[in-house]
Amino acid sequence: MDEKEKILDDFEHRDQSRYLTNHQFVSSYDLSLSKEQAKFGQFSLKLFYHFGGWKSGNGAMYIRFKEDFITALSRKECRKN
Repeated sequence: MDEKEKILDDFEHRDQSRYLTNHQFVSSYDLSLSKEQAKFGQFSLKLFYHFGGWKSGNGAMYIRFKEDFITALSRKECRKN
């Protein structure tokens, strides 16, 4: 299989509990499944954050998948969806 693109998740399961976040330096955040900007299917993962009140650290937000899987698709297969 020619791996030009990798789909980490298509978010069609609509199960937000599959993801962990690390937001210890950001005072306000929200992780949700959204119908905005979906490249494949109907849903995408949306991360909203506000750096107000940030005092230390690097200010980064991290999203971790609870499951260890990656679905690899070629560009041609991705366009079919």
